[in-house]
Amino acid sequence: MCLDVCNDVCIEGWTDTDLGGRYSVEDIRMTDISGVNPAVVADLQLDACGLYCPEPVMLLHNKIRDMQVGDILELTATDPSTMRDVRKFCTFLNHELLQADERDGVFIYLIKKGI
Repeated sequence: MCLDVCNDVCIEGWTDTDLGGRYSVEDIRMTDISGVNPAVVADLQLDACGLYCPEPVMLLHNKIRDMQVGDILELTATDPSTMRDVRKFCTFLNHELLQADERDGVFIYLIKKGI
């Protein structure tokens, strides 16, 4: 299961055409979500570094399934396709992407489990 994400080309430098016209490149750029409290601490961590699409999202799906509503997960990954995949995952499954950031080639996400 990759939420239709793997039908898109998993490469850097894609265009909105590569994303089926649903998202612009600006939509998937890594930026802090405004209003996030920097003191937010994750309840759980998931390290997907070194894994490639679709593995990070598959692990994320399994981890979120075992969490309680409202728990916060910190996901770390090195695959650039997670910039798109994690956002789509949260949107489709009604989880809240609290923060998305990139530091030295590592993508860091804070995700709050929804209902």
